[in-house]
Amino acid sequence: MKNSISIIIFAILVVFTSLIEAQIIKNYGLKIGLTSANQELSNVNLELERRLGLTTAIFVEWLSLPNFSFMTEIGYTQCGMGVEGVRTDEAGEVIWRGTYDSRLDYLTVPVLAKISLPTGFVKPFISAGFRYDYLLDFDSELPGMNGFYDDFKKSILGGIIGVGIEPKLPLPVHLSLEFRYNSDFTDSHNSSRITAKNNAFDLLLGIAL
Repeated sequence: MKNSISIIIFAILVVFTSLIEAQIIKNYGLKIGLTSANQELSNVNLELERRLGLTTAIFVEWLSLPNFSFMTEIGYTQCGMGVEGVRTDEAGEVIWRGTYDSRLDYLTVPVLAKISLPTGFVKPFISAGFRYDYLLDFDSELPGMNGFYDDFKKSILGGIIGVGIEPKLPLPVHLSLEFRYNSDFTDSHNSSRITAKNNAFDLLLGIAL
């Protein structure tokens, strides 16, 4: 079994190296950043707030064309929301006021087209495409919400649109800064009473080799 795994890994490395040498792969690297997520819930009387979380991915950029390329990524992202709440004592006095946090962890696989606009020191770009998300786990501080998330679909489809810049710096790696908007195409939850969809804004730092 170990020999079979070693052979598979070696074969993947050989193919990956061949693609780089053939200039099919433009670059590859890591993206890490912050995400501001929220959910759209129908027929629910809650004051929802955006939730700040983490997002990260490894990526491969394809095609060595001057101004156009494709990007495939696989990563982890946090979705969810916040709900304002209060707690009172037996006399009705407020003893706690804050936010109930709900977090959903997704494996995310975006596929994007990217158009760059070479300009001097900074190269701006725009990107757009689709993504597949798979629900890994969830946890909510809001009473009863975990039961609601139990009925969430494991797989959802969504779209991405983004803008960014790539500064030309004398470094052994290429850096980028990107802002994205993500929105679901399919409902995460769909019943006769409630539908739910995720949306998020991402700010990403990219490091490419």
